Amino acid sequence: LFIVDRRSQGGGGHRGSEPCSLGCGEHGSAFLIGLRLARSVEPYAPLGSADALEEAADVPASPCAVAVGEFQASSWEVRPDVVHCERLETRSLVTEVSVPRTLKSSEHSSAEISTCSRQELEGAILAGKWAGFPLPLSSAQEKATLLAAIHLVCDRAQGGALLCVGQKHNFDKVFGAAAPGLHGAMACLTTSDGGYMTKLLKHVHIGDERFAAAFAAFTEPSEDDRWPANHPDPQARGKPKNGAFLMSPSGYRLKCAVKILGITPPRSWTGGGTRHEAALACASAVQDCYVLVRSGGGAVHVVFCYKDALQVIQLDPGV
Repeated sequence: LFIVDRRSQGGGGHRGSEPCSLGCGEHGSAFLIGLRLARSVEPYAPLGSADALEEAADVPASPCAVAVGEFQASSWEVRPDVVHCERLETRSLVTEVSVPRTLKSSEHSSAEISTCSRQELEGAILAGKWAGFPLPLSSAQEKATLLAAIHLVCDRAQGGALLCVGQKHNFDKVFGAAAPGLHGAMACLTTSDGGYMTKLLKHVHIGDERFAAAFAAFTEPSEDDRWPANHPDPQARGKPKNGAFLMSPSGYRLKCAVKILGITPPRSWTGGGTRHEAALACASAVQDCYVLVRSGGGAVHVVFCYKDALQVIQLDPGV
C-alpha cells in the first residue's frame, strides 16, 4: 500500500507534467508513506524501545495487521518493494517481524530466611528441638543421618548439592501415585543418569567413606556436568552428574541423581536457582522431610516444615 500526494503545485506540490525532484515520477505525485501488509496469526506491536514493547499489551488481533517503524534514510536498504525518496529524512515501513507479548511469571511471596551457626543447628538436632519446640525426628538413628548429611553437604561437597532426608512412605505419598492424564499435573521422580548412582550406593550407609567419596565426586564441577569419558568405571562415563539424593532416616539411599518434577513451591526463593526451588517444593510437599541445599558458591541452607510453616535456615559461613 502506497500513500502519495497528487495535489497540484498550488499547495506546494508538483505541476501535472513536471518531473518530481524527489524522484517520485513524472506526474507530480509526492511520496508520503509506504506500507507492506503482512498476514499473521499473532497481533503486531509497534516497534520501538523495550519499555514500549512491554507496555503494548492490548494490540487487537487482526487477520491483516501492520507494524510501522521509523528508520533514518541513511540506514535504509533499498528494496524493490519499498519506494525510495532521497530527500525525505525518515521513512515508515511495515516489517514482517511479529513481536509477541511477554509471558507472565507466577507470583509467590518470598521465603523468609533465618541464619544460625552449624553448631546451633547440630545442637538442635541432637536435642530434638527447634526454638524450644520438638522437631519431628523419629529416632536417634534419624538424628545421626541428619548430622551425617550436614557433614556431607558442608565438608565433602565440591559444588552444588541437594540432599533430602525423609521416610520412604512419605515420598511415596507424593511421587508414587499413578500418573494423571496427559495434561494433568504430575509429581514424579526421574533419574538423570539411568540409575547409575542409585546402583552404585546400594547398601552403602551415608556415614561410610565410600558414600562420602562418591558424593564428593558427583558434586565436583565439570565443563559439561558429566562424568569424564576416561572415568575408571565404564558405567559412569559420559553420564550426567545432576539431581538430588533422597535418603531414608536409616541412612541408606532411596534414590540418587534424581530430578524432582511436578511440584510447585509455595514460596519463591529470591536469588536462588532451580535447585533451591526444588528444595522448597520437596520440603513443603513431603511430610517430615529435611532438605539440605548447597549453591555452587558454597552457601548451605536447611529447609523443613515446622509447625505448618516453611523454615529456611542459612548456615553462617563464618562459623
